[in-house]
Amino acid sequence: MIEEDLVECVIGLGPNLFYNSPMEACLLITTTNKSKDRKGKILFINAVYEVKQEKTMGYLEGKHIEKIFEAYKNFGNIENFLLLQHWTKC
Repeated sequence: MIEEDLVECVIGLGPNLFYNSPMEACLLITTTNKSKDRKGKILFINAVYEVKQEKTMGYLEGKHIEKIFEAYKNFGNIENFLLLQHWTKC
C-alpha cells in the first residue's frame, strides 16, 4: 500500500477505546486519488494523549476529534499538538 502511494494518513490513538481491549487503536486513511500536494507523502498523527481515560474506558470527546481532523485537513502541525511527521516517498 505504501509503495502504491495509497496511504494518506496514520492516526495513532490511545488505549481502551474498544470494550474489553486495552490495546491502542490506529486508524489508517487510504485513497486512490491523492491531491498533488500529498502525493508521495504520509502524515503521521500521534493522538495518543487525545483520548480521555475514565476508569477502564477511553473515549474521544468532540474537541479531540476536531483537533485530529484539523491536523489531517491541514496535513501538518497545528499548535499544541504532539508529533506530526511527513514521510516522503523516495
